[in-house]
Formats: sequence, structure tokens, C-alpha cells
Amino acid sequence: MASIQDTDLLLINRGGADYQAQVSELPPGPSGTPNGGTGDRPSSPEIGDLYFDTDLDLLIVWNGTSWEPVSPPQDPDQWTRTGTTLAPTNPGDTVAVTAADGTENISLNADGSAQFADAATCKRLVVATTSDTDGQVVASFYGFGGNSRGLEVKLGKSGAVANALVTLDAKQSVEGILAFATKGVERMRVDDVRVAIGGTLPSAPNITLKADGSATFAGSVTADNVTFNLEADDDTKYTATTNEEGEQTLVYNGATLDMKEVGLALVALKSAAAAASDFTTLKSAIATALANLS
Repeated sequence: MASIQDTDLLLINRGGADYQAQVSELPPGPSGTPNGGTGDRPSSPEIGDLYFDTDLDLLIVWNGTSWEPVSPPQDPDQWTRTGTTLAPTNPGDTVAVTAADGTENISLNADGSAQFADAATCKRLVVATTSDTDGQVVASFYGFGGNSRGLEVKLGKSGAVANALVTLDAKQSVEGILAFATKGVERMRVDDVRVAIGGTLPSAPNITLKADGSATFAGSVTADNVTFNLEADDDTKYTATTNEEGEQTLVYNGATLDMKEVGLALVALKSAAAAASDFTTLKSAIATALANLS
């Protein structure tokens, strides 16, 4: 292939615009084209002037505003172009977008992965898997310290159905906490010992459901049917139940007591106790009240 001479007239198309360039005016390099380092570029070039930048190993042209490559650099040993596809020869090769100081801001890897030094904005993000591996991580958000701290989204089996179970895992080495917020305010927090809901989190929640089975409520609890199983220190067992009609019953050591009758008996006992003149009379009143409950 003949080299470019300083008398040659070149027609270059760049970004849809045609530039006519004559290689002259500057001392020619070994190939006949003005050349030198990046810092030695002509200070007052004209549109169409060519220059071979020996630091970049690149032929560039002045477009009136800046120096631009005449054609994209290619390394035939690493990249193969087929139509519109630029394919790496080696699996480990990377396409990188760097800043002026050489910082690699974007890396597109041959294995399909990519790295961005800053935010990546898109109109829609779709995460899809290529297998039904139980417990696989399909999305992750890690902190600066690596994959020991952050959030993982996992897919698993629900019965025999693959990918039907979605797990949000606050993957922390210590004190892993998963919090839910709306409008910038935390509404619920889940850690390894409790679920805290509402109120002022984390210090004063309105509802606390503990891993040991206990629960606390800052307000009232409303339900159609409520059953409480209580066991006293002397192994006496009580079960209190409220049905949809509001009727309450108390099971005492296997015997069912109507709470209305219990209330009436307590009122009668209170009256009898107030009227009792001696201990014998009080004992009789208590016996009568208990008999009415049986």
C-alpha cells in the first residue's frame, strides 16, 4: 500500500460532512504524513489538515473545532468486524470508555457483563435468568465493601414450582436489617429477632412481632374471633375466646364458663362480701357465687 504524500489530495467523510485535505505545510514524517506526539499537534490547523498522532498511534483530521480520528482504531489481533458486529477474538477482551485522564468509566466485556463507574440510566430494566436454579441471585445491590453487605433478590421453588418464591435478603455479616419506607419515612423493619411496624422506628414501634412468638401492640386489637391461651404458674390453663357476636367464654381447666355469668357472679360476690358481717358469712357468699358458675 502506497504511503500518503505531502502533495496528495484526500477527500474524507466525517459525520456526514466531506473534508478536502491536502497533506502539506508541515514537515512530513516517515510515511509522508505530518506526525508527532499529542502535544506537538499544529497550533493553527485548517479544516481538513491531517496529522498522525504517534502517542495514540492514530491518523486524525482537523474538523474546524477539534481533532478527530479519520477512522476508528482497530487491532486485527483482538477484534473482528462482521457487518455491524464488533466481536472480540479472546473471551477476556474488553471494550472500554475512558475519561481524558485514562480512568476507565465503562467496560463492556465479552462474557456479557458490564461495569459502570457512575449511574446508568435506562427507561426499563429487565432482569431475566437462564436457568431454574433454586436460590439463585437474580439481582444484587452491594455496598463499596463488596458482596458481603447489600441487598440480594433471590428466586427459589415454592413446592414444585420453580422461581415462584422471591426472597429479599439483607445480606449483612452482622446485624442484617431489611427496612421498608414510603415518602422517605421508614414504616417497617425486619431483623433477626423481630418485625417492627409503625410508630417511630426503630426505637418505638406501634407493633412488634418477635421471633419467640410474643407480640406487643401500642393500640387496641380488633378481630372477629380472638382466642387467648394462658397458663398460670401453677399449670392452671385458661382459654379466653370472643366470637363474631361478641360473646365471650372462658375455659378453666377444661370447664367452659360464660363470661356474662362470670360477671354477674362477681357482682353478686362483691355485694355479698360488702354485706357479710363475719368470716363465716363471707365464706358462704363465695361458695354460693362459685356454685352459680358451675
